[in-house]
Amino acid sequence: MNILYLLLSKQRFKMENNSHYLSNVKLSGYKSIIDVDVSLKDGLNIIIGKNAAGKTNFLTFLNEVLDFSFDGLINFSSEMRFKGKSYISIKSKRTIAEEDIKNIHRISKSYVETKIEVDNNVIFQDSDLEILNEVINKESLYIYPTFVKHGLPKEYYLVDSSFSFKVDSEGYSEDLVSKVLSPNTPYFIRSLLASLIFFLIKGKDASVKKVETSFHDFFKELEEVSCLLNMYSPIEKIKFNENFNFFLDEETNEYTINNLFIEFNVQGSWIPFNNLSDGTKRLFYIITEIGFNGVVHFDNDRHGYHNANRHRTILIEEPELGVHPHQLMALMNFLKAESHNKQIIVTSHSPIALDVLDENELDRIIIAYSENRKEGTQLRHLENDEKEKAIAYLENDYLSDYWKYSDLEK
Repeated sequence: MNILYLLLSKQRFKMENNSHYLSNVKLSGYKSIIDVDVSLKDGLNIIIGKNAAGKTNFLTFLNEVLDFSFDGLINFSSEMRFKGKSYISIKSKRTIAEEDIKNIHRISKSYVETKIEVDNNVIFQDSDLEILNEVINKESLYIYPTFVKHGLPKEYYLVDSSFSFKVDSEGYSEDLVSKVLSPNTPYFIRSLLASLIFFLIKGKDASVKKVETSFHDFFKELEEVSCLLNMYSPIEKIKFNENFNFFLDEETNEYTINNLFIEFNVQGSWIPFNNLSDGTKRLFYIITEIGFNGVVHFDNDRHGYHNANRHRTILIEEPELGVHPHQLMALMNFLKAESHNKQIIVTSHSPIALDVLDENELDRIIIAYSENRKEGTQLRHLENDEKEKAIAYLENDYLSDYWKYSDLEK
């Protein structure tokens, strides 16, 4: 029963050598994104710009095309280019006649034309996303987009509420599968639950001893992210509560787990998520979405399940919201450290965000601006004279001072 293969085939493009990154994107046809063409760096990219410049529109649009959801897109086109050991180009577009727009609710995703090239060879060109999924699986082309938006997730199982689920005699749990497949489940929670499925399948025998062993192994999943939280947030440690309930039906060999949730150690006391400050909750959300690497994958070559740290593309909307300036600097250092094996694209209104960059990383700054409605949102990198000014500021001050006291957003 290749449950995880089914689950994670939903998670899209897994670049085969883990070294591909989104190097260029062209977007057209969503709100203020009329015609955007911007190059991106592997690792950390920071988008700055005034209110209403279109930063959020850009991230939202990019997330839709990376995830192949297309739900909020009517007439649009996109082109994404990925660099690595091979060159990958993905073009998608949807064109709907004006008279058909009123029936847009009837139009399925299959109307999106998609073309994929690998090293200039076309491997897919069709409008049927079911066939596209088959090609993705065959060619092992996945990326893992994660969009960290304002606020907190609405459905934060295991974190802001306890979670219960039933497991059959084969180790299958419809409760777990439905949450993993839900697009509303955050990456961290989806990954935890996918890992839990792995451990349950590994110990199909529903004896008390087997379940205890599986859960003991599963509880270790929090150790790595717990260390990150200790380094970059007020949270010293996290763990699963030990008083969850286990009920075994000996006739059917099915069992139920009730009341499973995560506890937080702050200043030496274990407390629930709801007792954390708003800023600490936000830090937990960002750090776990980015720093947790426990996704379980099915590997056709190795014929089994394993943990793998794949190259991911992460979009973050204004990480500074609700976070103390000193804590924000620590958070930005965390993002830069994580960007060594992930591509991270951040929008920010906080000058502090730039202080993690040095004079050799000025190309990682992208300015969003909008001069008029006709042209819409535009994105650009620093010009040569702006780089010279930035370097001059860095001799005695910080990049944040350059942003605050210069004409950078002219």
